Amino acid sequence: MINNIGFTTSEIADRIWTNGDLVYNKTTSSLDIFNGITWVPITTGPVISGGLSTGIISGGALTINSNNTLFDVAAGSGYIVNTTVFPVTTTLINFPASIGNSVTNLLTAFSTDIAINAAGSVVQQSSFSGIEQRSVITLGGLDHSNQTNIINTFVLNNPVFSVGANLRELARIGNRSIISNYKYNQKSSWGTIICSGSGNRRTSK
Repeated sequence: MINNIGFTTSEIADRIWTNGDLVYNKTTSSLDIFNGITWVPITTGPVISGGLSTGIISGGALTINSNNTLFDVAAGSGYIVNTTVFPVTTTLINFPASIGNSVTNLLTAFSTDIAINAAGSVVQQSSFSGIEQRSVITLGGLDHSNQTNIINTFVLNNPVFSVGANLRELARIGNRSIISNYKYNQKSSWGTIICSGSGNRRTSK
């Protein structure tokens, strides 16, 4: 879980920055980019599409309620990033604490994954597919393997700068081996790979 990262607005003002620097502003709970003159939220500034992915910024810890059949979610924030469009779109989600949530499949399954949707609401299911993880901020999971009560919680999230998440997105496009420089545009329902240049290519799928 990512907690206590970034700077306050006053701390940002006390430092020297260069054009293109990114920082999490703890005062405004936003990911900001320095345009050389001032700071702007990443949703209005340029986005490095290969760097951002849907994920958590801070908070969102899962805990077992005093009633061990229920669970609590701490307040937090994260981004939902749509990399299937150009330019990439980012949506900042600030979600409140949610206390005393019931587990839908407590008596019928062994575990449940918990996430936050675009509305800032807690959502749950047995697991979230790769496609679904693009549109929800995964927080973690609940172990209820006795099918009676919650035994444990576990972390299962992606930070908003997640190399792993980006590699998974690349893997979903398909297995491609590109030799030499070649002007190559590979499309699939997952997205597009573009490599510029000229020469010979070899691809495998």
